[in-house]
Amino acid sequence: MPAKPIVIVAAADRVVRLLVASALRGGGFRVAENHGPRPTEEDLADLRPDVIVLEAEEPPLRAFDSVRLAASSGIPILLMSPLATPTRVAEGLDAGADDYIARPFDPAELRARVRSLVRRRRGRLRAGRTHIGSVIVDLDARTISRGERSVSLTREEWTLLATLLQSSGRIVFREELLTAAFGEAFRDDMAQLRLSISRLRRKLGLQPWDEGPIRTIHGIGYVYDPDDKFPRTWSGRRRATSEVRAGTR
Repeated sequence: MPAKPIVIVAAADRVVRLLVASALRGGGFRVAENHGPRPTEEDLADLRPDVIVLEAEEPPLRAFDSVRLAASSGIPILLMSPLATPTRVAEGLDAGADDYIARPFDPAELRARVRSLVRRRRGRLRAGRTHIGSVIVDLDARTISRGERSVSLTREEWTLLATLLQSSGRIVFREELLTAAFGEAFRDDMAQLRLSISRLRRKLGLQPWDEGPIRTIHGIGYVYDPDDKFPRTWSGRRRATSEVRAGTR
């Protein structure tokens, strides 16, 4: 069970921002509200969002410059504007947006478009096989192997691994992992989570002192970090990340 998708909503207009955020939270998304025309590099590094929703501001060139800068992150972008003429839509898509929605919007359509972008992104993450050291993980076949030897995981360990891989590069909160693997009754059992993650790392061939790509974010959760982007001593969280968590309690 993958973690709830994170969406950054970037709009200078407070009313627009609140409407979009409310519609998405109603659909089960975690939302970070950005008070400017585009998210900062710091926001992207902290949150590792699944989708960015950008309000297309006037003048058009400034809006599309924002799209180009955000698109460089590789995160899907849904561009939103009251001027959804064919020309504007074409310009937005050519600038790097993945989808375009007219405003005012239907909340159900907005959620469906964002879900589609999330599926597209996670489908790319799931494609093929993932190598963790000498171990090969095949999420589609639900198999783990080291050479010709298969590695046996419990159902809970498999769920933890699949959840982290499907949320690659993004922090998954401890409560989410526990709920996914053990059920709602265990969402506060941090000792169980630490033990299960330790066993999982060991079965993946990692030494007790080596976290490998399954990184501990102290006091927060875990992240599958194959590109080693998170500092090894990273344990804090900036304001935007706090807002996401507070907004879903």
